[in-house]
Amino acid sequence: MARYLADGNIEYLGRIDNQVKIRGFRIELAEVETLLEQHSDVQNSCVIVHEGTGGNKRLVAYVVPQKDLTPTTEELHQFLIDKLPGYMVPTAFLILESLPLTPNGKVDRRALPNPDLHQKLSDYAMPNTETEKIIADIWQKALSLENVGIYDNFFELGGHSLLLVKINQQLQEKFGLEVTIVDMFKYPNIHSLSEYLSIKLQKSDTLKPNNSRPQSSSESKDLRNQQLQIRQQYLAQRKGKR
Repeated sequence: MARYLADGNIEYLGRIDNQVKIRGFRIELAEVETLLEQHSDVQNSCVIVHEGTGGNKRLVAYVVPQKDLTPTTEELHQFLIDKLPGYMVPTAFLILESLPLTPNGKVDRRALPNPDLHQKLSDYAMPNTETEKIIADIWQKALSLENVGIYDNFFELGGHSLLLVKINQQLQEKFGLEVTIVDMFKYPNIHSLSEYLSIKLQKSDTLKPNNSRPQSSSESKDLRNQQLQIRQQYLAQRKGKR
């Protein structure tokens, strides 16, 4: 969609079909909205692209719940994860009483409230254990945030599937454990992921009490290859569900 300016030039206003491109992927916003509205607690929805600092684009979903129902972010996120590839799942969900409308009855996307994708200081819960501190440090660098609380949801902070792959590799190298992408979707905050990793570390120590040693370069390479295979299998499974 475009318009002529007074000087004769043409100004591009955007796509009329609400198709967007994020990190190289083309996304039909209407497809995300249609699936989101299949959730039994959702009455209406609207999905937009929010451009943050550094030009980082993220999908944000605005949801009007059914009467007397309030779905949680985790429920909505998991609902879409089971049906869409990771790059099509919104990083934030905002619950509204109603969607703003234009005079002709369409959703007024420009009137939607600006999403706050940064954590509030009052909600910050600092890392306590050594495992939590290590995970927090990796997340903070990857997300370019000064602080990440142990209960903050990775996806609500702006995380996405491609960034998750990078963090997954760093965690495996740091802890010397096999951690799948599916595991990280299952434990989306530092607290839950830390508990999961701590249990795996305890099991590993029990099985190999006296065989602790640094990874060799060949082992590290094998680990990266395994991680890549896991990622490819994960994407193939997601594609098969579509």
